[in-house]
Amino acid sequence: MSGPLMFEVLKLISLGWNLDDGKKNKNDLLSHESELLIRELPSLTEYFSYVYYFGAISIGPIIYFKPYKDFITKKMFDGEVPVEGESLTNKDGIIEGLWCLLQSLFYLIAFLKLSSIYNFDLYSGSLLDSRSIFYRFWVLYILGFTYRTRYYGAFKFSEGHNIIAGFGFNGYNYDGSKRW
Repeated sequence: MSGPLMFEVLKLISLGWNLDDGKKNKNDLLSHESELLIRELPSLTEYFSYVYYFGAISIGPIIYFKPYKDFITKKMFDGEVPVEGESLTNKDGIIEGLWCLLQSLFYLIAFLKLSSIYNFDLYSGSLLDSRSIFYRFWVLYILGFTYRTRYYGAFKFSEGHNIIAGFGFNGYNYDGSKRW
């Protein structure tokens, strides 16, 4: 949990500086400060898609909010980018993104419920010694699944926010429907 929080704190700090620069006169700022300034507070969806954008997590917190927003809104491409004769809008993936967020909620609730029943402290030591080998394998399987659900929940949460932000388009299926 400390890794994602580290990225979130650093991005929150840089976002705060850019918002503070947005309150100042442009003539009082350096050139790179005026390029990154933000005048309006981003929405919660924009903020979470920025914080959990996979590319920024994999390369570090060097992406500022304004270039990120210019990328997902396609402003950096001077307008909309046509994809096979059609242009995408940010609202195209709302249903798919909400479905990912619902899955995230399911996995996090499953983790909370299952981890109260199946945790390593309850099933370590002599408690399993008196049980059959099949019961031991079952408990190990459930323990593994229980602890993986928190990662599934975090991944689906970040995937849902990126899709809602318009960033998760992945081409077309064979029937012509959009793939996210």
